[in-house]
Amino acid sequence: MQELEMPIYLLIFVVIVIVALTYWVSATITRKRLSKEFADWKHLTSTRNYVLDVSTETAFVRASFDPPVPINLASEEQIRLAFRNMVNVDWNAAFALQFGYPADFDMSSVSLGDRTSLSDPCNQTFARAFVKNNYIAIGHEINGTKVSGEPITLVASTSGVVEDGYLTGLWGTMIDKTALKNAESELRGSRELLSRTLQLTPDAVVISKRDDGEVIDVNDGFCALTGFSRTEVLEKSTVALGLWQNVSRRQELLAKILETGRLRDEAITFTTKSGQTINCLLSSDWVIVGAQNCVLSVIHDATGRTH
Repeated sequence: MQELEMPIYLLIFVVIVIVALTYWVSATITRKRLSKEFADWKHLTSTRNYVLDVSTETAFVRASFDPPVPINLASEEQIRLAFRNMVNVDWNAAFALQFGYPADFDMSSVSLGDRTSLSDPCNQTFARAFVKNNYIAIGHEINGTKVSGEPITLVASTSGVVEDGYLTGLWGTMIDKTALKNAESELRGSRELLSRTLQLTPDAVVISKRDDGEVIDVNDGFCALTGFSRTEVLEKSTVALGLWQNVSRRQELLAKILETGRLRDEAITFTTKSGQTINCLLSSDWVIVGAQNCVLSVIHDATGRTH
C-alpha cells in the first residue's frame, strides 16, 4: 500500500508545479503585454496632446460615427450616413477657430452637416474619393461655412477607421485656404482687367519679368508691331525672340531702370519677325503682377509705320 502512495504524492506534486509554472508564464506574458499597451497608450496620449495642443494653424479632429456605417452599403448611402452620424470626439483649438467658434468651444455639439453641405459638388467629390480610396482622402478641397455664415474653403485630409465591416471613426486635418483662394480670385480678376486695359492703346505693350525678361503678357498692338502672335512670345524673352537689334542697348536700359525705376521715350531699334528694322520709343515702369516684380513697357513706333 505504501508503495502505491508515493507515486500519487509525486504525481500531485508534479501537477502543482506544472500549474504554478503555467500561471507564472501566463502572468509574465500578460504583464509584458499590458506594459507594452500602457507604453503605447502613453505614446499615443503624448502624441495626441502635442498634435491637439501645440498646432495652431492646422485643424485636427478625431470623430466617431454613431451608429457606425456599414461599408457593404452603396457608396452614396455610406456618404449620406457618414454625414449624418459623424460626432466630433477630439479636436484642437484651430478646428473650432476655423469655423468661427471660440477656441474652447465644445465641438462635439457641432455635426459635419452643420458646417458643410453634402449638396456642394466640391464636398461630394471629397466624400466619394474618401469611400473609393479605402476611406482615405488626401489634400481635397471642401467648402463650408463659419457659424457667422461666412463661406470658407479648407484643404482636408482624412483617414477612416474600419472595424468588423463598419466605418467607426476617422482622423482628419484641415487647413484654411479661404484667404489664398480669395487672393487667387482677385489675382485672376486683376490680370483680366489688366489684359483688357492693355488692349485700349494702339501702341505695343509688353509685361515681362524683371529677373529674366520672360514675357507674361502682350497686347494686340505688340503683335501688330513685331509680327509675332501672342502664343509665340509668351514665356520667352524679347532677346530670345531676336527683337533687339542691339542687345547692349537693352542692358544699358535695364541698368537705367534698375537705378531710376522708370524709362521715358528711350530710342530703341527693333527687328520684326519678318526681319524689318523699326525705330521705336520705349517707356517702362516697375509693376507687381501676382507677387512678381515685372516691367511694364509701352513701345511707340517712331517710324510712323501704320499698325
